[in-house]
Amino acid sequence: MQIPEYTYEISNKNFDFSKFEDIYLYNNSETILIKTPDKSITSQLILEFCCPELEEIYCLIDENKDLNLNYCYLEGFSISNYRKSRNLLENALITIKNFSAKNAFFNKTNENNLKRKVPPNNLDMSYINFVGDNFHIRNTIFMEGNLNFTNSIFNVPNIRINKCRTYEGKINFSDCKFTDCELDFSESEFGKGDKSFANSEFGKCRLKFIASDFSDGVLDFSFSKFEKSDFDFHHAKFNKSKIDFSKASLGAGNKDFSHVDFDNCDLFFLNTKFNDGNIYFHGSKFISGDIDFFRARFGEGIVDFSYIQFGKGVKNFSSVRFGDGDVNFSNTDFGSGDIYFSKSVFGKGNKDFSHGKIGKGKIDFNEVNFGNGIVNFCYTMFGDGQITFHKAIFEDGRMDFSYVKFGKGDMDFSYVDFKNGIINFGNSLFTQNKISFYNSILPVISFQMCQFNNYTDLRVNRCNILDLSNTIFRDIIDLKPDGIAFVNINQFNFAEVKNSGLIYIDWKLNKIKQSIMVQENTTLRQKAEQFRMLKENFHQIGQYDYEDDSYVEYKRIEIKSDYISAVKRNDILWLNKLSRIIIYFFKWLVFDQVGRFGTSPVRVLKTMLVTFLFFIFLYYPLQEVPDFDDRGINVKGITTIEDAAYFSAYSILIIGYDDYHPKGITGFLSVVESFTGLFLMSYFTIAFVRKVLR
Repeated sequence: MQIPEYTYEISNKNFDFSKFEDIYLYNNSETILIKTPDKSITSQLILEFCCPELEEIYCLIDENKDLNLNYCYLEGFSISNYRKSRNLLENALITIKNFSAKNAFFNKTNENNLKRKVPPNNLDMSYINFVGDNFHIRNTIFMEGNLNFTNSIFNVPNIRINKCRTYEGKINFSDCKFTDCELDFSESEFGKGDKSFANSEFGKCRLKFIASDFSDGVLDFSFSKFEKSDFDFHHAKFNKSKIDFSKASLGAGNKDFSHVDFDNCDLFFLNTKFNDGNIYFHGSKFISGDIDFFRARFGEGIVDFSYIQFGKGVKNFSSVRFGDGDVNFSNTDFGSGDIYFSKSVFGKGNKDFSHGKIGKGKIDFNEVNFGNGIVNFCYTMFGDGQITFHKAIFEDGRMDFSYVKFGKGDMDFSYVDFKNGIINFGNSLFTQNKISFYNSILPVISFQMCQFNNYTDLRVNRCNILDLSNTIFRDIIDLKPDGIAFVNINQFNFAEVKNSGLIYIDWKLNKIKQSIMVQENTTLRQKAEQFRMLKENFHQIGQYDYEDDSYVEYKRIEIKSDYISAVKRNDILWLNKLSRIIIYFFKWLVFDQVGRFGTSPVRVLKTMLVTFLFFIFLYYPLQEVPDFDDRGINVKGITTIEDAAYFSAYSILIIGYDDYHPKGITGFLSVVESFTGLFLMSYFTIAFVRKVLR
């Protein structure tokens, strides 16, 4: 705030001050006329001031009368000078009753002004016991010089220091004691210099700085104590300031910093105890500067940082302990600086970070305990900085990242313990960032309709449901156990996945078949498609045995799905239903049981062996007698088990007959066995060649 150039002169006329209310008419006084070229200021000032002698003011203090300095022009007024004039100790407690300085003008000692012989310019009001009904300083100007109220006691219910202006110098209310009162600094303009309330006791006070302008310097409330108080700083304005509430105890009551303009300010709430009551920073603006709430303690009540615009500085909320009230950071622009919530503890209330915007800075939720309730990051836009939730804890509730757009920074959810919580990333876009959920405990995690464009580590330690339905993979998705993360996932969901990347997963260790088949919200057709997708994936990464396992499950469920959907139709005839049953049984027996849909040549060979033995025990009981062919040659018949085995081998291998001439039922059976052998040998050839070529 620029100090205006005032000019002063003695008024030649006797100005009648009696027309003003609450004015004390001093006996020995002059009238001072103050002029300034700043019309915007003079329009708000009373230009004529009463100029009493200091001794007359000091006499009012001696007589314990009300000290009324309304409309007074004062140079060198100071209680320290009063003590010297009365030969009192420097820290002697002085009692002042009903102090009032409305529309007054406190000026420094200046030789260019009236050349009055006055003491030094500092306004010292320290070690005073203010008593009475009111303490009023309103529309008053304090020029250059320090304003000191240190170690004073305010036993006054109403303290009003509003609409005042200080231009340069320190304002010191440190080590003061305020009883139950309303302390009102609203609409005041503070100039350059520090403003200190450090180590003061405020009791049950309501503290108001509404629409005040603090300009440069430090606002210090460090180590101050509030028993039960309300703070109200809304619409205040700071410029290149440091606001320090470190180690303060703010007491129960609301703390309102909403719509404050923190222009290039550093804000410190280190080890601050907020206790119960709501805390509002709603709609405030930080151009730059650091915000530090390290180890702050919030009580029961709402913590509202919504609609804030942060600047480039660091936002530090690490090791903060939030109460059970809701914590709201919705619609907040976090700027480009780093954001720290590491090792903080949230209570039972909801945590809302939705619709936020985060710049290039790092976001650290390392080892955070989110407690219970809902944690909402919906529609938040993350920048290119790293995002860390390493070793975070979530007792019970839901963490929602749906419709979020992530930048290029890596995401670390490793070693997270979400106990009974649900985490949802539905419809989110992962651009070029790497994502890790390594060795985490996540009961339910959903990535429905997400898009992964980079490496994603889903090797969780334990998970009940992993939902990847309708998701697009463009890079590596890692689900394969490594000996440390055992990847215990009870239920996968790969329904409608579009995979143009690679999924590293183990058929046996990940228990894929069981994890897909236990799905409750998918149809058989959708389960089949998941196995088909995995079959193609295993082929791409060269795990051909797992490819076969996936293909077999795909075909099994596909034919079962077709069968069930057909027999359940009401418009189909019973004969058609019977045919569907026969076809299904045929496919099950021939395609599946015989050769696992062409994936197991060994099983085909086993089937041939079983067929060979089966026909032996069909031929032998028949005991056909010798017969003669057309040329009259006696042909040997099947009379022993060895004969039956020999004849079955000739039939199944389609070698042809020489010493046997089948007839009757034996001939019919030999035709069936020969056809079966031809089919099985062809089946074996296809399965074997497929294995070799692959």
